[in-house]
Amino acid sequence: MGLSLACLMMMSSCSKEDALSPEPKIESVNTSSDLRGGVISAYLPYLAGTNGQPGLDIYPLNWERNNTNYFSTNSVTLPTGTSSLTQLWGNSVKWAKPLETIPTAPKANSVVTVTTKACSWAGEFENQASVKTKIKNLIPGKRYAITYYVASSIHALQDSNGLSSYATKVRVSLSDEGHGGGNYYVDLTGIKAEWVAQTVTYAAGSTEADLAFSAITQKGKYAYAHIFVDKNSIIKLD
Repeated sequence: MGLSLACLMMMSSCSKEDALSPEPKIESVNTSSDLRGGVISAYLPYLAGTNGQPGLDIYPLNWERNNTNYFSTNSVTLPTGTSSLTQLWGNSVKWAKPLETIPTAPKANSVVTVTTKACSWAGEFENQASVKTKIKNLIPGKRYAITYYVASSIHALQDSNGLSSYATKVRVSLSDEGHGGGNYYVDLTGIKAEWVAQTVTYAAGSTEADLAFSAITQKGKYAYAHIFVDKNSIIKLD
C-alpha cells in the first residue's frame, strides 16, 4: 500500500507539471544604432541629421557628396563638406556674417555645405556641387512631412575679383525607385546668412528615398549654400 501511495503521488506531481503552460517567449525588436548613442527604430522613418564634425570633404553619418545625375565631381573647384555656423569647413576662414542659430536646434553648430557657380538649373549640373543622404524605413504609399533649413553665406576673405556671392536659390530633390518625390525650391534672393525653413509632403514610392541638395547663384558668381536637418525633421502623416 505504501508503494502504491507513493506512486500515485508521483503521478499526480507529473500531471500537474505537464498541465503548466510554458512562459511566452519575448522577441526583441530589430533595431540598429546610429553610432552616436541613438537607436534607429525599424518602425520609424529615419533621416540622418547634419550635426557632425566640420571639415572639407567630411560629412555627417549617412551623408555624402552627390556625384550622380551629372553633378560636378571636381572637389577642388566645387568642394563640399561640413561647416560650422561661424567658419567655412569649421576651421577655415570665418563667414563675413555668421549663420543664424537654427530656431528649432539652438545648440546645433554644424551644417552641410555645397558650392556652386551655376546660374541656372538647366544644363549646368557640371557647375554645381551636390550632397545627398538616404531616408530609410519608409512605407510605400504613406505620406511624410519633411522639414529642412537652408541658407547661404560668404566667407570673410572674399575673392579679390569679386566673384563671391550669396546663392540665389537652392533645390532639394526627393526620389525613390517607385518614382515618388520631386524637386523643391527655396528662393534666397536678398537673404544673407539667414535660415529659411521649408516643409514638403512626400508620398513614398518605396522603403528608401534619396534626398539631394544643390544651389545656383548669379551669373559669373560663386556661392556657398547650406542645409540643416535633424532626427525630428521627418514625421509620418498617415
